[in-house]
Amino acid sequence: MNEKQLLSIIIPLYNVAPWLTECLDSLLTGIANTGKAVEIILFDDTSTDETTSIAEDYTNRFPEVIRFLHWEKNQGPGATRNEAMRFAEGEYIWFFDGDDRIEENLVLSIFEKISDHPDVIYISAVFFNGEKQWSDGEEYRIQEYKSDFGNDIHLDDDSRYQAMLLPFAPWRLVFRRACITGVAFCPTDFTEDLYFFLKILVAAEFLSFVADYHVQYRRRKGQLTARNHPSLWSVTDTFSFIMNDIILPKNSEQMWSIFFQRFHIKLRHIHLNHLAAYSPLFRYKIRRFWCSIPEKKRRNYLQTIRIDKKVEYYAISFCLFPEFAVLLQLLKYLWKALQYIHIIPERVKLKKINAQNSS
Repeated sequence: MNEKQLLSIIIPLYNVAPWLTECLDSLLTGIANTGKAVEIILFDDTSTDETTSIAEDYTNRFPEVIRFLHWEKNQGPGATRNEAMRFAEGEYIWFFDGDDRIEENLVLSIFEKISDHPDVIYISAVFFNGEKQWSDGEEYRIQEYKSDFGNDIHLDDDSRYQAMLLPFAPWRLVFRRACITGVAFCPTDFTEDLYFFLKILVAAEFLSFVADYHVQYRRRKGQLTARNHPSLWSVTDTFSFIMNDIILPKNSEQMWSIFFQRFHIKLRHIHLNHLAAYSPLFRYKIRRFWCSIPEKKRRNYLQTIRIDKKVEYYAISFCLFPEFAVLLQLLKYLWKALQYIHIIPERVKLKKINAQNSS
């Protein structure tokens, strides 16, 4: 690997033996189509299956492309990516997952974007589970963003704000090395990549989209995002880092809006509306974090969102806070929502008005 690398693909590994061969074959095919200098860094986080032997086999077969590193003790995906960045030589860095794969010409499309020197390259995805392949609502949101701002965007306040609310994952994004110098993944086990994503976008100036080809993201059991996974405990730690390192230094209404929307999305994503299934200690940790957020910011956020979002917000929060206070708020906003969509009969509203007049 003496030639200067244009792209480093970093793949943290942990027990992905059933899918790693498919992943690496798709990447190597894509790289071969480019004729460009690319390196793949495989970093094993103490796997207990055949992942290590597969990674070593590919390293021996493709030494000009692949390097293999490993921890002696399990460190988690964030720390593994941070350490791998120290060894990466590419002008651009792409964090990939060892159980996913790519469409054949995706790497070529990435290089076409690299020639324009964007700070961040955004990649669309299709999802599959071994039997079928599909797109979901996340991709429609991305298409809406591109229709509003285009495929190549010099970010202003509005486009940056909207970009920070896009669906994201490390495998969706290719970063210019100069933009991530000094930035690290959050040292937590869950949502550590959200911190990295927001930290980069706060400073990025040029965002570009790959339009025609996709990452094929595998949905499977046992992923870190699976419900009830122990790593969910660290969600509040990650959002504490986000609040203290990214939101508070800016302290703008837009940044607080991003924070609350992302937190709301994450609560919904990990099914905290079923929090009764979790331990009391976990419930306490979530409640304590919520109370650490400035009360004025919480109140301002709730005043700006639609009534249906308020209802959803309090429904999700029902298991997090003192039950009576939340129930009262939930009923209050549910009543307003019913009035808003004209479900409550007109005579009920008239009765209320007459009672107020008589008093």
